[in-house]
Amino acid sequence: MPFDSGNISFNVYKVLEDLPEDHLEKFSTLAACLPEKVSDTPNLGWVARHLLERRIDPDTAYVGDFLHLHFRSAVRKIPKSLMHAECMQRELALMEAEKISSISRKKKKEIKEEVEEQLLKYMPPQFTGVPIVYDSQESTLYIGSSSVKQSDNLIKLFIETTGCEAVPMTPVGEAMRALETNTVQFDPIDFAGTQLNAADELMLGRDFLTWIWYKVEADSAKFTVPDLGEFTVGIDGPLVLVSENIGSHESVLRKGLPTLSPEAHQAIRSGKKLRSARVSLVRGDEIWIFTLDADFFMFKSVKLPDGEAMDKIARFEERIESLNVMQQAFYSLYHEFIKSLSGKDRKAIEEDIHDWSKNRLYHNPENHSE
Repeated sequence: MPFDSGNISFNVYKVLEDLPEDHLEKFSTLAACLPEKVSDTPNLGWVARHLLERRIDPDTAYVGDFLHLHFRSAVRKIPKSLMHAECMQRELALMEAEKISSISRKKKKEIKEEVEEQLLKYMPPQFTGVPIVYDSQESTLYIGSSSVKQSDNLIKLFIETTGCEAVPMTPVGEAMRALETNTVQFDPIDFAGTQLNAADELMLGRDFLTWIWYKVEADSAKFTVPDLGEFTVGIDGPLVLVSENIGSHESVLRKGLPTLSPEAHQAIRSGKKLRSARVSLVRGDEIWIFTLDADFFMFKSVKLPDGEAMDKIARFEERIESLNVMQQAFYSLYHEFIKSLSGKDRKAIEEDIHDWSKNRLYHNPENHSE
């Protein structure tokens, strides 16, 4: 997913030390190969401004103050339909020439290998790439992928390349940072007031996202971030609610006003929690909108506020700075949640949550309330 325009999907990592002075040389050593060197075995390596930019230096790897690279995969492939047609053509020609009705498996394999060898060199390489942006001021690394597995693999490569440790900014990790501890020990929130059972493990991200829902409807959607001012949080569909209890494990609500639907209300009352939802953060005229995967704190289809910069470099810097504001606001709200969950007022908060889940307004065809 590109960082320079449009919507963005990404995972966030905290880099625990400064990059070494020769970091560009390290990336360059592991640069992707030349296009003409690409074979049927995937070639992996770093590139800079675009997927063909193998030169990695200050002019190509930095946009303003931000390191911006791509991790590229390149491979040559013969389309299956072409491969099948070429092999069939040769098999039929051989059968006709030798006046036989069938060909042995061994011969078919030989024909296939000959076709692969002859055609492969004419196939253009296929490129895919995952962009990364490193902000040295915030020690933050953004990986532009909506796949947890892909991001995990890429962060390992980043660590191997630079020699710098980096950790994902996940629900548990950020909870430990908020509480300044190495462990997280407290019970999940019982949103429905029905008492938790052994199957209800602590899923902090789901509790947080469902708590936002409660905060928007029953408490206060406004919160203040130090040095950044006041924000308003909102929540909307599509909603994905899940539960480990007996019965339907997942409810997906998309159309209309999902948060006000009777299905959403019943899901909450049955003990389900939000695993994914559309979240908005608003500060004055600025609006950030994204879909949050609560289990991993993966941000999908992030729409940033409209910028004012016209120059390409200035526009890129403006977008990354906007991402940083969004991240600071988001994690500030999460830290507020963690501290309230672990504080002395937890019992009173849970009682208020139970009252909300029981008496919240929703669209009921009969009386619009429970």
